[in-house]
Amino acid sequence: MVHIFVLGATGYVGGTALKAILKDAPQDWRITVLIRNESLMEGFKALGITVAIGALDDLEIIRTIAESSDVVCNFASSDHPASTEAIITGLKKRREEIKPRKPIHIHTSGTGVLIDANNPSIIGEPSDKVYRDEITEDFTTIPAHHLHRNVDALIEASSDQIDNIIVVPPAIWGKGSGLGNRESIQLPGIIKAAIQLKKVHRIGRGLNRWHQIHVEDLAELYRLLLDGALHQRVPVGKQGYYLAENGDFAWGDVCVAIAQSLQRLGLTSTDEIGIASEEDWEAKFPGVRINAVSLFGSNSRGIGTKAKSLGWNPTRSSNEQFFTAIARDVEEHAKLQ
Repeated sequence: MVHIFVLGATGYVGGTALKAILKDAPQDWRITVLIRNESLMEGFKALGITVAIGALDDLEIIRTIAESSDVVCNFASSDHPASTEAIITGLKKRREEIKPRKPIHIHTSGTGVLIDANNPSIIGEPSDKVYRDEITEDFTTIPAHHLHRNVDALIEASSDQIDNIIVVPPAIWGKGSGLGNRESIQLPGIIKAAIQLKKVHRIGRGLNRWHQIHVEDLAELYRLLLDGALHQRVPVGKQGYYLAENGDFAWGDVCVAIAQSLQRLGLTSTDEIGIASEEDWEAKFPGVRINAVSLFGSNSRGIGTKAKSLGWNPTRSSNEQFFTAIARDVEEHAKLQ
């Protein structure tokens, strides 16, 4: 029997990934999820899943469940070191029980880790810095001040006792399919703000670039990596970083697509784009709770080849599909206003 502990199962990524994992899960798998929303409990139980009620700050619950788990999949947060330490502590104890095997820890980071927040001169500007996941040092040498890096480093340091995999998604888009939240933060954030103000705003010149992935393609990657880790067929540990991307884009081009959609729908008379800065982003992106300069003005460039070499084939994430979805999302969100 394999016991899998899932954190973040009601989230956008975690719910979609869990559905993909369940698709062909063997009958001897036992899955436990940690959720805060008790109203979703029956939905998980109907799928044969054990439910524990708690949050990321319930460290004793997390550590105890991890102690009995062969795999922990953390989709909940890239920036919660205390819960990560609880997972690691629990899995190290599990390691003592299942030697010579190692327990597996699949963690969700994000390409925010590639952003250099100490370099404001490149906000809205292009950058030639590109990370590659086949180069281990591109990730193990990321400076400590980068977003997510403190948690990723904790996981790296436990690789002598745990088979760690760190999935690094970029801008995630598309409709999720889990039991909880089914919408991303990033693209819907800029679209909703543009509809509210009847004008889309970009950060600076909008020449900065990110990469993208559809949430269902990302979910398939988690399924592939889980199966590969259980059968010891995929790189783990410090070699266990996987950039989950399928193409890059400029945020200025996203703004053009949104502006054109607003005009086509009659919400604006022109496709003019406004300019936002580090000083006024809160007014230009109402409803966006995370710093919009980082979300929409930074460069986060990373090319992933490792997952594709293992057989991952993202079919929903071409750049053409990405920009077609932007137009569709503008129309859908406009109907809700």
